[in-house]
Amino acid sequence: MRQRAFTLAEVLITLGIIGIVAAMTIPNIIAGYNKKVVESRLTKLYSTINQAIRMSEERNGSCRYWDWGDINNHRDIEIMEKWWNTYLKDYLPNVIATKKDYGNDAYKLYFKDGSALTIEAIPGTYLIFIIYPQAKFSKSNTLELSTEKAGKDSFKFLIYPNSNTGCNITTSTTTRAMDNEELKTKCLEEYKKERYGSGGYCAELIIRNGWKIPDDYNIKILGLI
Repeated sequence: MRQRAFTLAEVLITLGIIGIVAAMTIPNIIAGYNKKVVESRLTKLYSTINQAIRMSEERNGSCRYWDWGDINNHRDIEIMEKWWNTYLKDYLPNVIATKKDYGNDAYKLYFKDGSALTIEAIPGTYLIFIIYPQAKFSKSNTLELSTEKAGKDSFKFLIYPNSNTGCNITTSTTTRAMDNEELKTKCLEEYKKERYGSGGYCAELIIRNGWKIPDDYNIKILGLI
């Protein structure tokens, strides 16, 4: 009796087909995973900060009467750090490292899940909170801000006292007034900036889509969508 086996050519063709299928599907699997990571971490940190504000108000009174003057009238890292320690530090768990970045006027916090947050003050106005869902925290305790891309690496929110709604982190009133097409255009413009786009328009698009990155998100982000 003769036994028939695959020829070398047949094996190579089969392996080639498998390689082509893998090359087509694996990037989509990775992109889908990264997309879910960004969505979940962005939502989680946004919710955690708002919850921290509510808890802080129980001890420190309404956020409308917090000490906003110092932090907003002096763009000083030490003042930002003091503000953070006074009002939010005790209510945001899982911070594994902090960094005072004098070059960028920002106070940075890194979290156990791989996300990060920077606090920046706009003199006389409000605080900017920039959320980095995939901060890639390293032992050097740095973020590569020169390569940061709005809508991919960073998403901007604001926090300021409001006599009607109290304090929440939110996108700007200007951004919230735009329709979706305007937001997509601005989101893409920010993404294309070399420096400095922080992702407020992109964040509003995601919020409007139920905290999911829209299917028609018009930024072609390698490894994300």
